[in-house]
Amino acid sequence: MAAILQKMCENAKQLYGMKLEAGKEGLSNIVKWVHTLESEEAAKFLHGGELVFTTGIGNAGEEWLCGFARQLRESGACGLVVNLGPYIESLPESLRNDCNENAFPLFTVPWETRLVDMTQDFCNYIIQEEKAEESIVEVLKNLMVWPEKFAEYAPVLERNDFNVREECMVLCLRILPATEKLPEQYEEFVKTRIEQMLYRQNCRFAAFQKEKDWVLVLPGFGRRRTGRMIDSILELQNAKEGTLRVLIGAGPAGRGLEMIGDSCAKARRILSVCEKVHKSALFYDDLDFEKVILGVSDENILREYYEQILGKLENYDSEYHTEYRRTLYVYLKNDCSIRKTAEELYVHRNTINYQINRIKKIMGRDFATLDEKMKLLTAFAIGELFFQTV
Repeated sequence: MAAILQKMCENAKQLYGMKLEAGKEGLSNIVKWVHTLESEEAAKFLHGGELVFTTGIGNAGEEWLCGFARQLRESGACGLVVNLGPYIESLPESLRNDCNENAFPLFTVPWETRLVDMTQDFCNYIIQEEKAEESIVEVLKNLMVWPEKFAEYAPVLERNDFNVREECMVLCLRILPATEKLPEQYEEFVKTRIEQMLYRQNCRFAAFQKEKDWVLVLPGFGRRRTGRMIDSILELQNAKEGTLRVLIGAGPAGRGLEMIGDSCAKARRILSVCEKVHKSALFYDDLDFEKVILGVSDENILREYYEQILGKLENYDSEYHTEYRRTLYVYLKNDCSIRKTAEELYVHRNTINYQINRIKKIMGRDFATLDEKMKLLTAFAIGELFFQTV
């Protein structure tokens, strides 16, 4: 799993005298690497996720130190470790206040601490965690292809604290730009925040890319807990002021890790529907007849069926600027009641009678039999899921 700042610092307190001074709320930050910096200008070249060490050799007073920490935070650093000594004897209260307000972890280590040993230990820890994460992801990807080998793969997951006997939820996420091309750092921002939320809750999970989607495997998550997580994820859209959209498809609930392949496939299928019907999130378990339609993997078959049933009416609407397709949908939804259809569409019943007769002539179909009604409703369901809203 990823290296978490809090876990990295637990041993460092005893070994190196590392002390948390401020920014406790940010201890769930993910540490991607460690780096030593002594100037504010160099902070602009950080990639993000670095734990920065400084002796303060370039220290020019309280204002400089606060500006240095601010630049690190804005550049995506996950925390700052100050080596107290001849260059920085103590931390100003303004720096502590700023780090607390922005949940930016601030640490100190005594001057006699050998930073080279400390940073080497941290780097080794990061590499070990990355290897463990890669091992878990590789096993899960293999399970998606060969679920019959679950007994063979289970020990690897259990060694990494995955309870293979728990129910498991699979989420597929698609991060899209709200307007133009999505900056790469925004996508990383969302993924990092999601991982931090999960680590903050002491959750064991795995995350990996599958084509253009991001897959989250959540052992121990049921429907209710997953719903709360989805709500928190969707709130991240607000943090970037409308520059991105997050779409989420949730696979079937109550399944074990051996079913991860099927769960992921269904979650990704729903994800495509989310994008087409302009919904932020959908649960597979909330679908009814739509599950049957989603089971058809070839969209060309669905498009052909839709065109065969509703194609003539859609073309007529397009050519003559009518809304007969909408009228027919409301009519069928109201069990072919002229009165209820007229009330919902706010028109006279005679108008609905005329339009229904006109629709029958255009389509060359009658709606008298249950078989015809089922064909029409199936076509409308396909259209709503894949091609357009009704």
